[in-house]
Amino acid sequence: MDIRRPMTEYDQQMLEYCQTCHLPVHILLNKSDKLSRHAALKSMTQIKNQLPFPNTSFQLFSALKSTGVDIARTKLAEWLFYQ
Repeated sequence: MDIRRPMTEYDQQMLEYCQTCHLPVHILLNKSDKLSRHAALKSMTQIKNQLPFPNTSFQLFSALKSTGVDIARTKLAEWLFYQ
């Protein structure tokens, strides 16, 4: 999800689908490098407050600067190799 844009209708549909199926969700707030650290954290807090779904986690992410890649890999590993 682009951290600078509001959530789209498609984003909302995907979240509702995941909740219906009891699937965990990890949202990558992409393009976080386009904002200051303070603005990015503020946006993440606002988005978290808009999405009070259980089993949902969030993180700042930047493909350009590779920010958050390790966190995303760890989350995927938790889901794929959970025993």
